[in-house]
Amino acid sequence: MNEINMLLDQFTSQLLYVNNYSKVTTTSIKGTFIFLMRSTGICMLDELTRDLVEEWLIKGRMTKNWKASTYISHHKHINTFMNWLVNKWKIEDNFMKYINKPKLESTLPRRLNKEDAGKLLFTARRLKCRYKFESIRNHSLIGLMLFTWLRKSEVLWLQVQDVDLSRMVISVIQGKGKKDRIVPISSRLYAILQEYITERRRLDKKSDYFFVWSQFDEQLTARTINRLVFALKQKTGLDFSSHSLRHTFATLMIDGWCDIYTLSKIMWHSKITTTTIYLACSSNLMLKNIEKHPLN
Repeated sequence: MNEINMLLDQFTSQLLYVNNYSKVTTTSIKGTFIFLMRSTGICMLDELTRDLVEEWLIKGRMTKNWKASTYISHHKHINTFMNWLVNKWKIEDNFMKYINKPKLESTLPRRLNKEDAGKLLFTARRLKCRYKFESIRNHSLIGLMLFTWLRKSEVLWLQVQDVDLSRMVISVIQGKGKKDRIVPISSRLYAILQEYITERRRLDKKSDYFFVWSQFDEQLTARTINRLVFALKQKTGLDFSSHSLRHTFATLMIDGWCDIYTLSKIMWHSKITTTTIYLACSSNLMLKNIEKHPLN
């Protein structure tokens, strides 16, 4: 019997159905423990000790070159589980409070500049595909991530009724943090989405999900987007991920002189400090403003 797995299932079920956590978060927490148990061979709760966890975390940094953010993420997941165990009277104390965390590296988000973003969008429409629908869908999918700040999971779960071209808005229902959001559609994105919707109707796609397969009328998977990103990276030579397109959106908005307060509201950041990191990403903004120095 794997006691840790059994308790972990109870814990993540509570997070999902009581605490209203997303499935992405609970899967990530489980991933930490699957990794830990495979690496150490433990399965019983009394084997989960401070020395074992601390050694595993340090070894990850030393031998697997974990970033500080990876270490901190695993630390957070284990700490959350341990707090739950204390509340359930399974253990007396949470030893994670005695395990130090490294200082988070100050790194800028990976993003594309305007020229590379344009190249990516151009290539997405012209990438060789078996079906015309697939080409138009890929263009629409990449366009949506470049012209909005939607995460991959939010794009995949988008429904037809959520995209309202007449009002030029997209409704994101129960996105990250279980929050509903309204996303504005720009004129360029409107044209891209309109082409996809027209082709979708022509093929009489009936699925409730906005992005569907070419051959089947079914929801796209994360694996499909990953394959598309890989193909575009090969074709363009650009280094990016689906998540870095979110950072690209924010940086390009700053480059276009969108003020930081408005951008924080557009991106639904609860704290404006989360948005300010993109100021450092915008070399164009810095170059324009440095010319305001009186000695210039």
